[in-house]
Amino acid sequence: SSKLIVKEFSQYDNTLLFTVANEMTVADKEGYAAFPCVKALTRDIHQYQAKCGASMRRVPLIYADMDMGPPYREVVGRYLACELEGQDDAVDAYGLNVHSWCDSAY
Repeated sequence: SSKLIVKEFSQYDNTLLFTVANEMTVADKEGYAAFPCVKALTRDIHQYQAKCGASMRRVPLIYADMDMGPPYREVVGRYLACELEGQDDAVDAYGLNVHSWCDSAY
């Protein structure tokens, strides 16, 4: 589970971030159906970190996304960084996976 991963790897100084999700598929007609789940996991991990207190180093949480350009990039970034129910459900960082395929078939 995510709590076990956070508990285990928070003890290492070289753990810089935990990725709560990576490149969620835009699968429904609105395109954003899965992102409330990302916020819920972010909230749960932040609350777990707070519950552990000083006994565990608080490692920031990031969502890593594909760079699909505007307006998608801004909509997702703003949603995941905003506080809906409280500060615990906002990611600490929003990252973009910057890569390109060498084969033109992709």
